[in-house]
Amino acid sequence: RWLHEYLPLLQERKKWILKRHNLAVNDLVLVVTEKLPCGHWLLGRVLKVFPGPDGLVRTAEVKIKNSTLLRPISKLSS
Repeated sequence: RWLHEYLPLLQERKKWILKRHNLAVNDLVLVVTEKLPCGHWLLGRVLKVFPGPDGLVRTAEVKIKNSTLLRPISKLSS
């Protein structure tokens, strides 16, 4: 039930219409991977954030198990 009802709510498919919490350093996120079902996404910690010209975070550097990834926030679920 958690996989089918709660987890999909974490990854919203809307544009930035409402003001929301910006990602910050040390936030825990799920790293969205198209090849894996949502129950198997990796857990990561934000190391660095990269804001756009408007001041909103658009990209983040995320530490996962043995590596770091540079991901757009659309591929992260907080």
